Amino acid sequence: MIEQMVRYWLAVTSPVLGLLAGCERDEPHVLEKAWQRTYSGTGGAHCGAALRAEDGGYWLSGTTNMRYAPARRGDIYLIRTDAAGRTRWEKTYGGEHYSWGSDMVRTKDGALVIAGQVLSPETTGIDAFLLKVDREGEQLWSRELGGSKDEMVHLVHQAADGGFLIIANVVDPEDAVANSGAAGYAGYDGRGAVCLIRTDRDGHELWRRSYDQGRNEITTSGLLTGDGGALVLSTVMHFPKHDSDLRLIRVDAGGRELWSRRWTKGQRHGSRVIRCADGNYLISGSYTPPGVSDYSKMDMLFIKVDPTGETIWERIQGDPRRTDKASALAATGDGGFIAAGDRTRDLIRRDGHNSLVKIDAEGHVLWRQNWPAVHTMYSALFQHEDGGYVIAGTTSADDVGCMVLIKTKPERLAEKG
Repeated sequence: MIEQMVRYWLAVTSPVLGLLAGCERDEPHVLEKAWQRTYSGTGGAHCGAALRAEDGGYWLSGTTNMRYAPARRGDIYLIRTDAAGRTRWEKTYGGEHYSWGSDMVRTKDGALVIAGQVLSPETTGIDAFLLKVDREGEQLWSRELGGSKDEMVHLVHQAADGGFLIIANVVDPEDAVANSGAAGYAGYDGRGAVCLIRTDRDGHELWRRSYDQGRNEITTSGLLTGDGGALVLSTVMHFPKHDSDLRLIRVDAGGRELWSRRWTKGQRHGSRVIRCADGNYLISGSYTPPGVSDYSKMDMLFIKVDPTGETIWERIQGDPRRTDKASALAATGDGGFIAAGDRTRDLIRRDGHNSLVKIDAEGHVLWRQNWPAVHTMYSALFQHEDGGYVIAGTTSADDVGCMVLIKTKPERLAEKG
């Protein structure tokens, strides 16, 4: 699996005490750290998802025991913590092959389903994978869902009938399009297309559909709609040209495409799409002006759309001296939204800041806070019932990748003087 690069900056004006040493702000608000934990697993770990448990603790899922040469290797990794992020237990699932945990959902019966991909000795390519475990992490079943090409899984949702919708990419490794490590590309070596796989409640495949436009498309986010269909967000890449588009696809309960919308002005990369309280949807990502090849011009992008995909408003926020992308995204209890991301001078350097930005219901920035940190890829963000925020992702500690879980205190006005 080739990870998508997540990069963004947030403009600041003056330092305050905050989430970590060096936190900065624009507005007179401050977030104080309640606690921060890292989880390194065996030789490093990558975070795919985080969920709140009924007792106030957390589940984190992802991958550990990772290796890329001479052979690809990895185990799905599940951690159960208490309410302060301290590890209660941890489990790995896999074997002598490659398994990668991308997302996780709490099921209607109280169990967990982890979605990802697997490369086993019995297969010739990378297959989609579902793993169901109980609340204590004991395996209930697992399913490999392979096709003729590679499947790279991004998200999983449980449908109203108890089955699962896997939101993925189908990738043709024989159709090489780019070096996946190229700055600004953030994709796979082979050409990809959006792919949906629908299963029953026991993980058996019911249908799969791909939405191949003949271009190279990278799935980034998606959600179920109230009628049993889905919205899927993707980025259409035009590598090696410095150009990319946003695409939003609407499908019915059988996976048949109803419509799609594209935003083509400048370079646009999608990160998340979430449902708003008013029934509309908010997209987060990044924007670079047309004809610009300098990725330090990349700014935060927010687009609110109605249920037919038509733009209600669009907001671009950024500093021309920094690379900026709004990645993890969540609605807040006051009708606004919060995004987390990574801020740096360009797409290559690892130095920079981790950032939070709060916007109101119309997309106007209320406050921004940044703190020095190495490159962090955020995979989960949600508001705690106490008004603070919970942020999960993958960072680096002593040059080893590890999961990170941060809990903030509720935001408060900074004292003047």
